[in-house]
Amino acid sequence: MEMLLTIVGLVGVAISLGAYGLLTRGIFTQNDPRYYWLNIIGTVFIGLSLIVQWNIGAAVSQVLWIIISLVGLVRAYRRRV
Repeated sequence: MEMLLTIVGLVGVAISLGAYGLLTRGIFTQNDPRYYWLNIIGTVFIGLSLIVQWNIGAAVSQVLWIIISLVGLVRAYRRRV
């Protein structure tokens, strides 16, 4: 189980960094909900990996990253309407 959660965490890192890479390449914009969804999914995956080895700093960071992404997601959807 530990190995699975570690792999999930690594996939989460790849998703989050991939989203950022797509943003910096101009494929996503700051108003693209896909960017925020990928950040949320990646962050949740990273958070799940903390079950294996707890780290309060990483946990706080992930919670704040989800909050920031949710704010961005709400703003992105409001701009589309």
